[in-house]
Amino acid sequence: MRFLKENVAPVALFFLVFSIYLYTAPRGIISYADSSELITASYTLGIPHPPGYPLFVLIGKLFSFIPVGTIAFRYAIMSSMFGAATVTLVYLALFKVFNRQKETRDKRQETRGKRQEARDKVIYAVIPALVGALSLAFSYLFWLYSIVPEVFALSNFFGALIIFLGVQWHYSKSENRKQKTENSGQEITADGGTPQNAVAENSKKGTLIENFRRSPDYYPVLI
Repeated sequence: MRFLKENVAPVALFFLVFSIYLYTAPRGIISYADSSELITASYTLGIPHPPGYPLFVLIGKLFSFIPVGTIAFRYAIMSSMFGAATVTLVYLALFKVFNRQKETRDKRQETRGKRQEARDKVIYAVIPALVGALSLAFSYLFWLYSIVPEVFALSNFFGALIIFLGVQWHYSKSENRKQKTENSGQEITADGGTPQNAVAENSKKGTLIENFRRSPDYYPVLI
């Protein structure tokens, strides 16, 4: 149940954007850019102009088996799906950033109830992420590239995927570093000391070791 509540916004966003893209997608062959060439090459498993776009050709061939509308419209469905997926990934990346900022701000304030935290999460994380994602979704060029049978929607999807994974990696690395710091502090406290005393003791040990290495007795005598 908690998983469904946390993911209702990105799922709803995907289907909303995907349905609007499908509604505005062309039903037949269009002459925009290289659409006709790419559709023909993918449907016949041929090779379009360099660099060849092999991933578009193979994925497009799978979409050509969908028993809906014309062949051209089936490739428009592929562009619409990847366009909606790109918008969803952008939302998830923005939500991660805004939600982390909200959590950092909450730690500096007094403890709040669960209802207040949920409302703040919607105001400071969900709504800004939705505004950013929808602004991208319905911008002119992005909307156009998401409804025509071209390679742009697929390229946008992988670009958004890299950004999303980078944001996830950044914050997971920060959480691991923070967890290690907290564990080290707990171990020091369990030994009866404090973090300040531990730092002073380590500095003292480092000075002693350095002085020992500088002494003549540290190096072996060659006979």
